Amino acid sequence: MGVAEMAKTDVPLLITELGIKPEDWEQLGSQARRIIFNLLPLFTQRFVEKSLHYGPDNANVLGPAGQFSDIWRKIGPLRRALWDGADLTQEQPDEICKDLIGHLFLTIDMLEQGVDRRGKSPGTWS
Repeated sequence: MGVAEMAKTDVPLLITELGIKPEDWEQLGSQARRIIFNLLPLFTQRFVEKSLHYGPDNANVLGPAGQFSDIWRKIGPLRRALWDGADLTQEQPDEICKDLIGHLFLTIDMLEQGVDRRGKSPGTWS
């Protein structure tokens, strides 16, 4: 059973599975609950699909510096859409934000794993 389905049927089990204390759950607002129930499962599915598309350890090739480059190139269009009110012709703001979340998670993982800022060479992939 997925998180979204569990959320509809058994909230106590869900919050236990996620490691959330019941007293903390009661204090969460509706936005936080929507993110947990709706966005996190969708993000997980999207992350799996993108990871399968790009292949294992592909993000590590250029390391955190490469991720920064990917993050940076998405900031301009996102700024134009959200700050300037521009209509985008390619990726839309929600898709850009979802990609940014993926790049940020990849970067955090690399930093926590001690990946050199310039990445690993293909011969050292694990």
